[in-house]
Amino acid sequence: MPLVKEHIRAAEQSSVESLARVIAQLLYIVAVWVVNRAANIRLEYSLLATVAIFVPLAIPIAYKLRKE
Repeated sequence: MPLVKEHIRAAEQSSVESLARVIAQLLYIVAVWVVNRAANIRLEYSLLATVAIFVPLAIPIAYKLRKE
């Protein structure tokens, strides 16, 4: 979280990191649940669910990396 540390005061950094960790865990739980439900319907759907979850997240990251 170097970008967070640059823009937030030292007194608030631990709170922001803790909040980011909780949000990441919640997103992870939802992603695993969605992939699991898709796999329960049909195994191939788990791959489709994985792509549907991570490709939209990868597009802005790739765009930002290409910009730099």
